[in-house]
Formats: sequence, structure tokens, C-alpha cells
Amino acid sequence: MTDYLTKLPTELFLDICQRVQDAEQGPYLGAVSNADRAVAIASIETLYLELKGEPDDGTPCATDLTNLFFRLESVESLHVVGSPSSSMVTLRGPILDNPAVRDFLCWLRRPRMLVMYDLTRGHSEDSLASLLANVQEPEEVRSLGLLRLSGPIEQLGGTLECFSNLLAIKFRAGGFSSGCIADLGRMEKLKHIDFVYGAKLTIEDLASLISGPCKPPQLDAVALVLVWDNYADLAAQYGGDPLDYARECEMDGLPRYSGWTDDFTLEGLADLVETADKECIKLTGLAVKLAREELTCRKRLRELEEARKKRRAAAKEAATRAQLEAV
Repeated sequence: MTDYLTKLPTELFLDICQRVQDAEQGPYLGAVSNADRAVAIASIETLYLELKGEPDDGTPCATDLTNLFFRLESVESLHVVGSPSSSMVTLRGPILDNPAVRDFLCWLRRPRMLVMYDLTRGHSEDSLASLLANVQEPEEVRSLGLLRLSGPIEQLGGTLECFSNLLAIKFRAGGFSSGCIADLGRMEKLKHIDFVYGAKLTIEDLASLISGPCKPPQLDAVALVLVWDNYADLAAQYGGDPLDYARECEMDGLPRYSGWTDDFTLEGLADLVETADKECIKLTGLAVKLAREELTCRKRLRELEEARKKRRAAAKEAATRAQLEAV
């Protein structure tokens, strides 16, 4: 019986053990439960931890979590609300104002990849900056992702400085402000920066990151996932060719491309693309593709203007020559 039970899926086995203990019946199964529960816990390879948002909901504190995790000798993948990789810890959900999140961050040691996506709706006095202050050994983090769905934009200036060995960082909505630039510029190993939909990046900020004194010394790639194609999105959702939706979008006053702002413009980005090329920094994303098309159009217009000037000069020269010959 013991061999059969221990071959069951870990979650099912633990559930059976708990039910046997609660029933307080059956000495044999009770003995199996007590003897093999520790073995079953130690054999867990994938753990899913759900951090709830309600106050005083009984979520384990740091000490309780420590007692549990110290027995998880075989864990290779730690899933916090569905992290897909054993090297990544993802905190996703209403993580602000949640004491369990702070407990978890205080318990966590040497995280290599840390993603903090707050989906709290409504006002909160808490901040990602205050949560990041609970990260133990921040210099061990190699990749960091930040999002704050609602509320004020995070002011992380000075906070990111502790994450001195980052190789990559991803800013989503609410996670980036100009105050981050100085900290990023001091990260000697930083190679990749991603700006994703909703991040409040300006052309001035981008210029500071790809050239000048605030440029991270090892930076070689910046992803600008800030602009999207409305035609393509509709085609993906309803089928057909993206251009089939051109007339419908025009009637609704919807431009083909959204995501441009007064501070992040196509013209401004086009001006920076060549600077990035000279600095050997690879810019990627639809916004960059459109900016390069803008540069091509500019070049073509310059060529047409130069050709027009040459034609006018040639015509003027021919007219002058004709006048001289007539005399």
C-alpha cells in the first residue's frame, strides 16, 4: 500500500495523507501518512505558491515558509502564480499592500530572475520601490521585470542602484521614470533594456540611454515594444488581411499605429536610430521598423529635392548659354 501511495502524484498523495490525519482513523494509513509525508514533500520538484490579496487571510509568514521550503530538497521549479522557468520567480497579481509578498521576498535568497507585476486596481499607498527594498542580496539578480498597472508611475531613482549586476531589465506600464536613468547608467554589466506597452519612455530618455554619460557601458540592445498595429491586431482577432480593416478604422478615427505620444514620436525616434547604429546599440520593435521607414522616406525626399535642384540649375545654365549665343 505504501509503495502504491507514494507513486501517486505528489499533490494527490499529500491530500490523502491530510484527510487520513484529519479523520484520525486507520492506524496503518495513519502511519503511512506520518512516515511518508516528509518523503513526499522532499520529492516535490515543482511548487505553485499563490499569494492572496485579502488582508489577514492566513497566508503563511516568513518563518512558516522557511520551515516548509527547507524541506523541499528536490525543488527545481518554483512557480509563483505560474512562473514558466525554474530560474525565474514571478510575483503577479495584487502584490502591493500584501504582507505575504514582503515575507516571501525576505525569505527568498539569491534570486536570478525576478518579475514583479502589480495588478492592483485603485489607489495604493504602497509601491514597487518599497517591495524591492525587501529583496535580499539584490546584487545576485540578473534580470528584473517591473509593472504597476494603476496608480502613480513608480519613482525608482536610487532604488535600482542596489541591483548592480543586472544583465537585463524590462519596464512595463508604471515601472519606468526618468529618475531610473542615472541608476541604469551605473550598471556596468547591463546589456538589454526592454520598454513594453505603457512604459512612459520619452525620446529624451532614450537619447540619454544610448549616448552620453548615462549610457550603460555594456548596453547593446534596447527593445521598444511601445507601438502596435491596429490593423494587424484586428486581423489576428477576427481573421483576414490587416489591410481589410483600413476603411473600418478610418471611419472610427482609429490610426493604423497606436502608442506614439507627444514625448515619444516617430520623427524623434527616426533622429535617434542612426545615433544608436553609431553606438553599436541594436534597437528593435515595430516603432524602430517604422522609424527606419521614415529615414528611408527622408532619404528619398532628399534625393528628389537634390535631383530637382540639379534640373533647375541645368535649365538655368542652358538658358544663360542660349542668351549668350543669341548675342
